[in-house]
Amino acid sequence: MKYEDYTIDNFLMDDFFIHWVKYPNENNRHFWEKWLGQHPEKREIVMQAVMIISSVHYQSKTVMDDRRYVEAFENILKADNESDLKKQKRRVSEGLLISPGEELLPE
Repeated sequence: MKYEDYTIDNFLMDDFFIHWVKYPNENNRHFWEKWLGQHPEKREIVMQAVMIISSVHYQSKTVMDDRRYVEAFENILKADNESDLKKQKRRVSEGLLISPGEELLPE
C-alpha cells in the first residue's frame, strides 16, 4: 500500500513511520519532510499519528524471571495436554478411534 493511501491506523502500524517518530535521523527526517511536502493533504493525519506514537512509552525490554518463565511454560504444556485430551474424547465419542489391530475398511 502506498503512503498516500494510508489511514491513521496504517501510519500507527508502519515500522518506518514509527521509527521516524521515535528515533528521527537525517535519512528518515528527509524522507518524511519531502513526502509531507508532496502530500500536504495528509499532514493532519500524520500529525495525529505522530502525537499518538509520541504519547506511547514502550518498555525497552521485557524481563521475565525464571519463576514466571517456568509458570508460563507449564501453562502452555497443560493447555496442550487438555487440548489433546479433548480431541481424544471427541474421537472416541464419534467412533473415530480405532483399536490396535482393527481394520480400517470392512471386509
